Amino acid sequence: MKKEERLRVYKMYDGHCAYCGKSIKYEDMQVDHIVPKNRGYYSRWSAKDGKFIVSHGEDKISNYMPSCRACNFRKRDMSVEQFRNAIKQQAEGLLRGAAKFQVNMSIAYGLLIPAFDAPVVFYFEKLKINE
Repeated sequence: MKKEERLRVYKMYDGHCAYCGKSIKYEDMQVDHIVPKNRGYYSRWSAKDGKFIVSHGEDKISNYMPSCRACNFRKRDMSVEQFRNAIKQQAEGLLRGAAKFQVNMSIAYGLLIPAFDAPVVFYFEKLKINE
C-alpha cells in the first residue's frame, strides 16, 4: 500500500479506530479490510435474489478501515456483522467464564453496568448517524 493511500485511510475517521473509536497514532494504525481479504470472500443471503451473494475482499480504498491493533486482531476474517456478534458474545461470556465471580461482584458494587441488550454500534456507524 502506498503511503498516500495509507494516510488517506488514517484520516477517514480523524485518527480513530473505525470500530471502537479509540484514538490511534498513525504508526500504530492497522488497515482492515471491511470485506475480509484473507478469507477471499464472504457470502450473505439475498432474499431479493433468493440466493447467496458472494463478495470478494478487494484492495481498494472503499474496502479499507483504520483499525487499532486490538480490533483488527479480534475481527480477523469476519464480516462486520460477524464481528458485532462476536463482541456481544464475548461480553456475555464474561458472566459464564472463569472470571464470572469477579464480574458479578463488580456488577454488585456498581463498578460494571451490564447492558447485554444494548446494540453494538461501531464508531464509523455513530459518525454516520450524526451526519
